[in-house]
Amino acid sequence: MPENEKEKCPCKRVKCPRYGDCKACLAHHKGKKYEASCIRLKRKGEKTRNFAKMS
Repeated sequence: MPENEKEKCPCKRVKCPRYGDCKACLAHHKGKKYEASCIRLKRKGEKTRNFAKMS
């Protein structure tokens, strides 16, 4: 699980109020249809967002 830093959050939804707050995000997604981005990406082995290219 990533740290509570926006620079390391793999979620695509940057306008989400929980963006960068892993505990709040995981609590929100608990029991929901969709997993949190960091869990889903780790399970599927997908790449995380590359912030170096965005600069």
